[in-house]
Amino acid sequence: MKTLLILSDTHSTSLKQLPKQILDKLSEVDLVLHAGDHTEEGFYDELSSACKLYAVHGNMDSQELKHKLPRSLTIEVKGVKIGLTHPAEGGLPLGIEKRVISAFKDVDVIVYGHTHRASHSKRDNILLINPGSATGAFPALSKTYAILRVEDEKVSFEIIKV
Repeated sequence: MKTLLILSDTHSTSLKQLPKQILDKLSEVDLVLHAGDHTEEGFYDELSSACKLYAVHGNMDSQELKHKLPRSLTIEVKGVKIGLTHPAEGGLPLGIEKRVISAFKDVDVIVYGHTHRASHSKRDNILLINPGSATGAFPALSKTYAILRVEDEKVSFEIIKV
């Protein structure tokens, strides 16, 4: 089994800004997915030094991160294809699930950010997970993240409120 920690919309300058509960998870998981809006390159560098990280840039990331990270990517974990993205246009989240689905072909799971609100749904046989904001950045109602477990081409997940 592989365990993935899912973050988004941290809007941070330092890893120290993450809640201790999340920092403790970094050493317990197999890899971390960050769905954009790290905000500063220093935060991204610290996070990538602390864990195996797959990340995309968000609309609020620095120009350095926008040049360093892709807008979206696809990885495969134990036979499960996972798309990772942060919607490019920013703005209101109306229709966001339709937009993120249209960004990928042939994936089982899509992890996305931008709304700062944790959510999940299943559309067109694709599991959609938005972990919310790990730091509770506005307009989040609380600090949240997600854990995704992959085993034998099957997935389970939970969204965790800090």
